[in-house]
Amino acid sequence: MKNRKVMKKWSILILSMTLFGHTASATPQVVDKIVAIINNGIVLESDVSGLLHSVKINLSQNKSRLYDDKILRYQILEHLIMNKIQLQIAQKMGIDITDSDIKQTIINITQQNNMSVHQMSSRLAARGISYKKYSDQIREEMLISTVRNKEVSRRFIILPQEVEDLAKQISAENKDNIELNLSQIILPATSPTYSSLNNPYQDAVCLVSKLRKGEEFGKMVLKYSAESYNTKIGQIGWIKIQRLPLVLANALRTAEKNDIIGPIRLGVSLYIFKINDIRSKPKDVYITEVNARHILLCPSPVMTNDQARLRLEKLAQQIKNKTITFDKAAKEISEDSFSAFKGGNLGWVIPTSYNPVFRDALIKLKKGEISVPIYTAFSGWHLIQVLDTRTVKRTEDAEKDQAYRILFNRKFNQEEQSWLQENRASSYVKIMDNYNILN
Repeated sequence: MKNRKVMKKWSILILSMTLFGHTASATPQVVDKIVAIINNGIVLESDVSGLLHSVKINLSQNKSRLYDDKILRYQILEHLIMNKIQLQIAQKMGIDITDSDIKQTIINITQQNNMSVHQMSSRLAARGISYKKYSDQIREEMLISTVRNKEVSRRFIILPQEVEDLAKQISAENKDNIELNLSQIILPATSPTYSSLNNPYQDAVCLVSKLRKGEEFGKMVLKYSAESYNTKIGQIGWIKIQRLPLVLANALRTAEKNDIIGPIRLGVSLYIFKINDIRSKPKDVYITEVNARHILLCPSPVMTNDQARLRLEKLAQQIKNKTITFDKAAKEISEDSFSAFKGGNLGWVIPTSYNPVFRDALIKLKKGEISVPIYTAFSGWHLIQVLDTRTVKRTEDAEKDQAYRILFNRKFNQEEQSWLQENRASSYVKIMDNYNILN
């Protein structure tokens, strides 16, 4: 039940812009042509121009025009190239996202935004986007997320001793309760924007020097950072030092407000940070834990998505009618071997430990209430019941859980960048001359 689904900020931004921002209806019409060839696939001019238009509008709503058109266009093209490569990997692996998966994901999106599917369809239509086009975009994002999760997760392990050591560090640092508000610039070692000296580290040192002399940090994010398309303009926000990889944490430990720190090499990237602010939190930290149970049914060749959902709907009604107990039903049919023998009981857990869809459904339930069938892409259909909630001081188990999630995110993010660059390097990619910003 750990949340191992990682979705890049690009994906979140694009889906958000599609549904709630300015999109295709305002996009200039262009004569289509091929701008890049990726193995046996292509990227078209219309793909780049459409996304560029939306990103520029969303960036302008958050900041003044700080970006460089040529660099931003190239970064968008690189994003589309990486998407194409990952979709090709998903095809080779035989990964499939069913229509039912997409339908349920769209339902989850609409519920999280307090609207119906009909309202969402109307909003899309008003922006000149068909429901099918939106569904296809959801399918691609789910394929990319799935293949990335599967491939990156197998590249690292988390040892019990690592969890123990970090949990002790968290416990010790919780006594200090110092948090930093950070902004960052991430510079890939192969960044096309650093070409003058053919030495990315020396170029990064020059950039740090400019920032310390007063160059606007947000402007440099949009010009150079690998994540410059993010409408937060490089802002990480408030974070505890121990959540960062050790090499970054050590460099930031003695930093002061407004300091520029870096460049720091981590994996295949160079990092530059700005300390926006520093604060202390109350020493007594409380958390809310939920004691819940669930029944899991996994779609299979002998049971479709719809059949699993309908079976759980019928079971929920039987539980409410008291013709069967939740405990008995979980022991008889739940496919979660870890919890089934305990009547589906998951024990006391922090809700954020769960998959986001499962978590969101869980926190909406009242004590004793049974959910409608909830679908999560990496497990199946769940029937959830909340047994009780409690607010407690941070416990040792909670700190271990937090340590595990921090370690997972650290290792995943680091290996993800390496995996992406390896696949980029091993793919045949030809970018048409007019898109090469080095010319």
